[in-house]
Amino acid sequence: MKFQVPKPILFSSIALVIIFLCILGFWQIERNEWKQNLIDEKNINTSLEPLNPSTIDSIDKNLLDYRRISVEGKWDFSYPFFLGNKVRKNNLGEEIIIPFLLADNSGAILTNRGWYPVSERQKIIEKLKENQSGTLEGLIRVTEYTGKKTSNGVWTAFDRESIGKELPYDIKEWVVFEGKEKTNYKDNSAYPIQGWVVYTSTTPHIEYALTWFGLAIVLLIVTIARFIKKQRPRNSTQSQQSD
Repeated sequence: MKFQVPKPILFSSIALVIIFLCILGFWQIERNEWKQNLIDEKNINTSLEPLNPSTIDSIDKNLLDYRRISVEGKWDFSYPFFLGNKVRKNNLGEEIIIPFLLADNSGAILTNRGWYPVSERQKIIEKLKENQSGTLEGLIRVTEYTGKKTSNGVWTAFDRESIGKELPYDIKEWVVFEGKEKTNYKDNSAYPIQGWVVYTSTTPHIEYALTWFGLAIVLLIVTIARFIKKQRPRNSTQSQQSD
């Protein structure tokens, strides 16, 4: 005897699946709206005037993310840090982190000074040392990454807190990526490659939402089609019996 799931249970299960798929679709729409608001917030921050020492300390740390900065000071090349395994166009490279000592003695800023091929490390250090002091211009990032220092002295991530423990002075609770806004992703031959891009989202929330809604619609259509298909033979049999 062929086992059949009772229709009430079957239809209830299908209905629950359809509802669940729709919930996922609406959740993706909400996520998209939240992400768009976040993008607008970050881009507004980026469009504001660069911060300087007289204003930066009066702003809450959480409001500093994606703000531009322009401050005076000098570079401390006694403590270079390197972020390894940074690949660009199939070229293995690394990024160099140099502390920037503020001119008003209010602390130091861990600064990402750009990317270069691994083989160019010593040349890059010598090039950067040509300017021991000056103006730091770049983008503030308020992020917390977890990294560690490997046996060859290279860090796996820009771990501000851990790197800061190796310094004899206090550092700011945020970091800076040196350079100006990059309007394209094309690399150039001038190392280190510096700069930053405006905040964007690469997650296709709307496409995900359409996928979930599409699956719900397909399941609904298949269910209705199978129900109609099963009903037709039964109606045909009843018609023949009445004849």
